[in-house]
Amino acid sequence: MNLGLKNNNKFVATLLTTLVISLLVIAGPAQALSLGLTGFSVSSPVKGESVSTVASIDVQSNERISFGAISLILNGDAVCSFLANGSTVTSCEGVSVSLLSDTSDYNYGYGYGYGYGYGYGYNLGYSNGQLQYNITLDTNEFDAGSYNVVLYTDLNGNVYQSDAETLTIVANTQQATQENEVVSSGVTEVVLSNSSSSVSQITVPSNVTGKVNLSLTALKNSQGQVSLTNSFNLTRQASSVNYSAQIPANTVISGGASWDGKMSLPSVVASSEFRVPSGTVDLVVDMGSDVELTFSNPVKVVLGGMAGKSAAWARGSSTLNVINAVCNSVDNPTNIDPVNTRECYTNSGSDLIIFTYHFTSFSAYSPTSGSGSSGGSSNNQNVNYSDVFSNEEDFAGWNPTSDNASTVEADTTTDDINTAPITGAVIGGPSRGWAAFILLVILVVIGLGIARNRKPAKKEEKATKKKRI
Repeated sequence: MNLGLKNNNKFVATLLTTLVISLLVIAGPAQALSLGLTGFSVSSPVKGESVSTVASIDVQSNERISFGAISLILNGDAVCSFLANGSTVTSCEGVSVSLLSDTSDYNYGYGYGYGYGYGYGYNLGYSNGQLQYNITLDTNEFDAGSYNVVLYTDLNGNVYQSDAETLTIVANTQQATQENEVVSSGVTEVVLSNSSSSVSQITVPSNVTGKVNLSLTALKNSQGQVSLTNSFNLTRQASSVNYSAQIPANTVISGGASWDGKMSLPSVVASSEFRVPSGTVDLVVDMGSDVELTFSNPVKVVLGGMAGKSAAWARGSSTLNVINAVCNSVDNPTNIDPVNTRECYTNSGSDLIIFTYHFTSFSAYSPTSGSGSSGGSSNNQNVNYSDVFSNEEDFAGWNPTSDNASTVEADTTTDDINTAPITGAVIGGPSRGWAAFILLVILVVIGLGIARNRKPAKKEEKATKKKRI
């Protein structure tokens, strides 16, 4: 037998076996998800109505897989994130989620781990089947307007996303005509027009719940400014106290060209969703708009019953910025300006008073004893979910996007995702490029090995021929 040919065959067989094993390790099990949303029960609800949709996740894999938190996205903002079992992991204000059915096979299996990243082993996961959820939206918690709604999740860094459904929330409006305009029950928007010159007080009584907007659209110019000739007192009544904003006469409100001319009347929001550098948040009252509104004159904000507390504000963040300046007057402070020191606080009777040149969320809080005040804000506020997951099963469906991560962004949006969304696509492991590269390397090695082993085989053939001669 030709010894060189025999060795060559062994060499090729070994390398081919190595090639198959390498590709299996790199490619991993085939994995796929398909996400969907049904149309909403009411496509154009009047604000205040509750609407629902059915969300589905089809697991199209024979192997055990585990996907990240599932998020509901409205116009690019994540309004709620929840696990595969339907339990929420972020604030879901105005959104409720319940698991309707689960036909997937969930158990231990050979596949990727549910924890942090890749790795073979017998781990928890889902295989072929479908999960369905009922998602209900309380439109009181959302501004009137049109929304593109999608569902998304991630699987090993690849984002899966449903097709978009459209939801249009219609405002229930009330035209302001009285000097003291009282908002009626069910109204979500009070409209000021050129014929509303006599209006100086708008009151939201305690029996009206939820957010109420004030529309100044008819008074807005092309630069996004509204000039008020008379003073306005915007008041939200609570059971025993009031929260108000007093805008002086001859004040110009500026919101820029993108401002729609609407702003929220004072509305109490959940204080548990906010935090200060040191202390306990007692009250948060929201007013303003999605864009920053500034005033040519300082506005007096009154937080009833909060005298003795410290003051803070926040816009677009759950972290409150401490207000350090103390007003030098309870009626007309002169130690603030519209550019640098934009707000100050003081007490008046049982109330906490804040003077400000901008609208946002304002808070009364109790500082930790012995701690100093500090301003500033953070753009990377994290929520620790270590207390959310009490056992292995609680981790099902949860897959942080970074290795060994213990926290996730509290205010996640689709802008945070760098991977293009996939709908119903199949993912075959961490990187097909690596598999192709290793395949190429192995083929080159095979070629070199064959060439190297053919030389001694040829020499042996020549020697055998000489002997025969």
